[in-house]
Amino acid sequence: MLPGSMARLWVEMFDFWRLSYAGMDYGAHQEFYNLVARHFPEQKKYDADAVGTAVSSAIARHGPIRVFELGGWDGACALEMLGEFSSLDLLSWTNAEICTEVKHPSDPLYNVLPPVDWAWELLTPESMGLYQLGVFSHVIEHLSWGDLRRVIEWVSAIPLLYFQTPKSLGEECHPMQWYGTMSTHKIEVGWRVIRERLETCGYREIWQKDTCRIFQKRDALCLDHA
Repeated sequence: MLPGSMARLWVEMFDFWRLSYAGMDYGAHQEFYNLVARHFPEQKKYDADAVGTAVSSAIARHGPIRVFELGGWDGACALEMLGEFSSLDLLSWTNAEICTEVKHPSDPLYNVLPPVDWAWELLTPESMGLYQLGVFSHVIEHLSWGDLRRVIEWVSAIPLLYFQTPKSLGEECHPMQWYGTMSTHKIEVGWRVIRERLETCGYREIWQKDTCRIFQKRDALCLDHA
């Protein structure tokens, strides 16, 4: 646990990042997360059982699968899943991680998207159809609602999406909810609005366990890009 004075300094820095978020380019966000990684390198918060359920569900529906993960930090979740599932079923795992301070595993089935720009600027929406499962484990709460809307539309060719969020992100969320907290949480809306957007893009929620959810695609394309 950090001393009180040090914790207050970090909270002030996190609040400044939240206030500055919209005006920061990719490089500035990357510098911020590299700083976080140097001081808080341990970010293993995923639920392995829940992610495993999502992987199993995708394999059952689509046969051999490729997984795309946004914000997978050091690839710990990917490495655990690649060790649990046969390479005949789990063909590859691609991690799009902004932070360059983390060390990634050397598993041949694990790929890291070059951290040179936002993933949605590097890969086209059509190319996301190469993946059968999208994994978003403790990542969407770190995005603005504008960026999350864009991400949902961008991945709408992926038939199955898995999300895990903190318990503090409920059905509703006040835009100022995260200010004053020891976190890099940013999202200004709760699950009611997020779910509505996913439904607009053709998804329906098919599974939930605590703060973990799986959404299945009904259609091939996002219905509305407004």
